[in-house]
Amino acid sequence: LSLDERLFVSGALRIDDNSAFGQQTRSAYYPKASVSWVALEQTPLGLLTSFRLRGAYGVSGLSPGPVDALSYFSPVTASTFGQPSTPAVTLGGLGDPSLKPERSREIETGFDAGFLSNRVALEVTLYDKRTNDALVQRTQPYSLGGVSQRLENVGVVSNKGIEISLNLRVIESDNVTWDVQAEAAGNKNRLVSLATGVPPIVGFGFKNIPGYPMFGIWWPDLVSYN
Repeated sequence: LSLDERLFVSGALRIDDNSAFGQQTRSAYYPKASVSWVALEQTPLGLLTSFRLRGAYGVSGLSPGPVDALSYFSPVTASTFGQPSTPAVTLGGLGDPSLKPERSREIETGFDAGFLSNRVALEVTLYDKRTNDALVQRTQPYSLGGVSQRLENVGVVSNKGIEISLNLRVIESDNVTWDVQAEAAGNKNRLVSLATGVPPIVGFGFKNIPGYPMFGIWWPDLVSYN
């Protein structure tokens, strides 16, 4: 929708039905909406030439793999000394019937400003993204036998940041155009929480611990020296 070519509003809704979801969750809904207001446009005089405010809200999802929610057997053969091989099965996958898609929602706001007849353009964007039901390969008890990990919805992850872009048109003529652009960005990433009973996730060279950035590199404690 648009009003007087100054106010623009858009919205959408995505619906996913995916057989990869667990039996308890078969559908996922992802809405999004954005708004933009042109407060100032092509002012011929003065330092500020144009100014636009904008904001957006959106939800997206990450689906698990085709068999992550299923429990299934894998064929093997067993043999004893001097005897022919015997067909058998072992536990190949231990699915989670309540497995859901990873769900992320993001709020974004910012402005675009043009200066000196739009020869200088500045864009500033702030965002806040939060991911719930993060899909994590959780280590399983060894007593289960045959399955060391399974995919579960166990995490909440936060990303907040700012993005700044500055474009300067140094030369503009019939034969030569020269633009100079500078970009700056900052992000604060945190693992907010893990589900009850889930210990910190330790991998090869990294740890995921609530309250700290994802995939942080941790130096071992110094026990002693001489």
